[in-house]
Amino acid sequence: MPDSTFSVIIDGAIKAVKAPPVADQYLIKSVAYGATPAPGDDPQFWLDPTQSTLMLMPLQLKAEFSQSPATPARLRKTAFDLTSASWEEIERIFGGNYFLLSNKTDEQVTTKTTYPKNQGFWLSFYCFGSPGQAYQIVECEFGGSSSTDRYKLQIDSNGKCILYKGSERVGTGYLSNLTNNVVGRQVDLLILPYRRRQILFYSNIGPGWVHTDWTMSADYREAGYEITKADRFYFKFPS
Repeated sequence: MPDSTFSVIIDGAIKAVKAPPVADQYLIKSVAYGATPAPGDDPQFWLDPTQSTLMLMPLQLKAEFSQSPATPARLRKTAFDLTSASWEEIERIFGGNYFLLSNKTDEQVTTKTTYPKNQGFWLSFYCFGSPGQAYQIVECEFGGSSSTDRYKLQIDSNGKCILYKGSERVGTGYLSNLTNNVVGRQVDLLILPYRRRQILFYSNIGPGWVHTDWTMSADYREAGYEITKADRFYFKFPS
């Protein structure tokens, strides 16, 4: 007798998801701040434009996130470990849309919460300065149990990104093209570990880019895989 059997399971009937009528509805520009979505302009799925990966739409790309502070609530000043008294909490665009204003401080900010492995993050920031210049705007760190294996992302005012893992430079990409300077704009950045060994960096100012860790296995049967480790989230405005 065989020691295992072959089984076939047939899914029952399910409600199909209706595709939106135009391709633009996959893009973040269809949920711009202050925009009123047209009927059918809030699909429940999203096609990642960097690799055409179909997934459930991240909540932050949905229309209600840019119009309502309750879906979900933004992190408040009390959610971070802060030393400098120069940090201010402000509301921008609509009530409940909270930001930290770094008033003459370049202190590194750390969340009090330690997030689980493979955690996605959403970082919104405004870039002050003069168009045409190239300088570092922000750096953030995530996904490592120590500084030797933590990812660090540096973003410049021309949209260039440099990614480090520990002290090793592991990737370079652009949130936008070089002619699309981000000075004077709010940047909404999605950092999403996905596809077993990749991290997607996608924003409202361009097509985004993907980092692939080729040292990791892409075997979907490995239940304990870690693209990023459990860690707090760190950010800093050095300029």
